[in-house]
Amino acid sequence: IWAAHLNSSVPIKIKVVDADLTSAGPLAITIPNGEKDFASAPLDSTWYATSLANSLEGSELNSGEFDMDIYVNSFVDYYFGTDGLPGPGQYDFVSVFLHEIAHGLGILSLSKVENGEGSFGYVTLSSIWPLQSSFPFPVLEGLPSVWDRFIVNNTGQQLIDQALYANPSTALRTQFQSNNLYFTGPNSTAANGGTNPRMFAPASYSYGSSLQHFNESTFPLSSGNSLMTPYSSVQEVEHLPGNVLIGAL
Repeated sequence: IWAAHLNSSVPIKIKVVDADLTSAGPLAITIPNGEKDFASAPLDSTWYATSLANSLEGSELNSGEFDMDIYVNSFVDYYFGTDGLPGPGQYDFVSVFLHEIAHGLGILSLSKVENGEGSFGYVTLSSIWPLQSSFPFPVLEGLPSVWDRFIVNNTGQQLIDQALYANPSTALRTQFQSNNLYFTGPNSTAANGGTNPRMFAPASYSYGSSLQHFNESTFPLSSGNSLMTPYSSVQEVEHLPGNVLIGAL
């Protein structure tokens, strides 16, 4: 499904782990590998998922490393068929896995909230403990991801603009928890009828969910753009990325 939309001469390498994430844990977790300041990078001082960086560069920048690690929760009752017909109480694996791959393709925020302050680019391996990455986890140096550079508030202010929001700061945390953030990429905005797609930014910051999904209520299943919302329900099926997500990528 993703192959129909991706443009890369470099194979994308995914490590998949069947992991005990507990019965109360997430359906799955993706840890993307990253590169910055490579020769073909459109923006300096910005982290790109290696799957995207390799595509831009036209060669493999992370030889011998996976582009993403995807941990799949072994407690979940998954339906592994490809016909989109999960049974009662089952989660559709194809839908969930398409979602997780999207995070590894670049739908990734390097935001977090800690000690009352919001920040970009201070995520460390401890943030995902006890999970580990198969590749050396980079020192992010307080730099944003390319996804983060497209996040704006309802007045159009970029959250990565440190003249407006110091990194880290309580002001940035307030923005993260404002429930009023949007993605401002021109292609995704066009695909959304000329309106910036609303992002998931709840009043209680949720690491791994906030700022790296589209808003759940804005993009229901019936919209055809629900693949990258933060929640998936039993028997929910979405086997297409949707035009908004393709535009964002």
